Amino acid sequence: QVSVSGKITDEKNQALSFSSVLVKGTTQGTNANVDGFYSLKLLPGTYELIFQYVGYKKKIEKIVVDGNSVKNVVLIPESYELKEVVIKDGEDPAYAVIRAAIKKRKFYLNEVDAFTCKAYIKGLQRLKDFPAKMVKLLNVMNSGGEKIDSTLLGVVYLSESETKYHFRKPNDEKEIMYSSRVSGDNKAFSFNQVSDMKFSVYENLITLDGLSDRPFISPINENALLSYRYKLLGTTFEDGKMLNKIEIIPKRKTDPCFRGIIYIQENTWRVHSADVYLTKDAKIDFVDTLHIKQLNAPVNDTIWMPTGLNMTFNFKVFGFVGDGYFNAVFSDYDMHPVFPKKFFKNEVLKVEDGANKKDTGYWKESRPVPLTYEEQADYRKKDSIGAIKSTDRYKDSVDRKGNKLTFSDLIMGYSYNKTAKQFSL
Repeated sequence: QVSVSGKITDEKNQALSFSSVLVKGTTQGTNANVDGFYSLKLLPGTYELIFQYVGYKKKIEKIVVDGNSVKNVVLIPESYELKEVVIKDGEDPAYAVIRAAIKKRKFYLNEVDAFTCKAYIKGLQRLKDFPAKMVKLLNVMNSGGEKIDSTLLGVVYLSESETKYHFRKPNDEKEIMYSSRVSGDNKAFSFNQVSDMKFSVYENLITLDGLSDRPFISPINENALLSYRYKLLGTTFEDGKMLNKIEIIPKRKTDPCFRGIIYIQENTWRVHSADVYLTKDAKIDFVDTLHIKQLNAPVNDTIWMPTGLNMTFNFKVFGFVGDGYFNAVFSDYDMHPVFPKKFFKNEVLKVEDGANKKDTGYWKESRPVPLTYEEQADYRKKDSIGAIKSTDRYKDSVDRKGNKLTFSDLIMGYSYNKTAKQFSL
């Protein structure tokens, strides 16, 4: 295989983060990274590559692959025309589109009986600021351990995973993680799972685990008109089909509702893509804002499935300020899988032996989304530190310091450790 790589930008040379690249006529593709760079491995031949970004015109480029090549692409914003429309009974024309989409919601929700797909998920969180007083207190409380200082700023968590996801109606699912990498810890497993990133507006109520105890109301929920206001921002044509750009606005500030834009195809009334977000007003936990972008594409003549999903967030808790994202690429869909008997058991997630033992050479060849300079630097730094910390010499030096008797030990209790020998008293 050889690679086609490049950068996807807008007319002002601004990177289009997490934009999508798809091989026409297949379910093979990738996403760009946060800096707009993409890389796609292909066998020699002639291909048509589809470049997409929510809200921008889709671009198809024909390319002959006979060696590693570079293809930079500029996408331009989609021009949505808002023609003079007749407002019936004071109602925006978006409502007619939404009503049609609500009628088709159950059809698209139940359209697929079973499927499998491959998924690559990368997660990153960074810390941008922290309260000096709290850090000082934590260092006093943790006098025997490592000091917390400004080196904590930057990437605090970086991980990648490759899984194969299996689904069968009504609720059978199984995910097999066959590779996993966590920056700085070669024994850990990534928490990135498809089952935690499922997002479908065809569900009446959308559950986002860990963010809220209550589910969120879909913009095309069967009773969505009680919770949302809608505004048609314009229409355009893609592949000969009209596309409606509709703004969604919660009727009440604190309702568990999304804000943003959904794109609905005329006549089929399927959701083409979504660019929505949640704020603290919707009573989400841990983060201040969660931004979700999802792009759907045809995997055969009739069925559309997600090809990319990006969740970007920022937070401010007790003076700690940070942000991050989870970026998922879905590919190699099989819409007619045959599952062995007893394939679906109580085991929802299976981690294959050696999943966290893949070396940097493996990841360089297999990851569909290039690392940014920030991510490369984090791997180099933390993997080097992790290698040092895994040595018996380092563990013994930490133990010597931690095993010293202090005054607080007389009150709180004393522990003696020989980490290298896995002994604790």
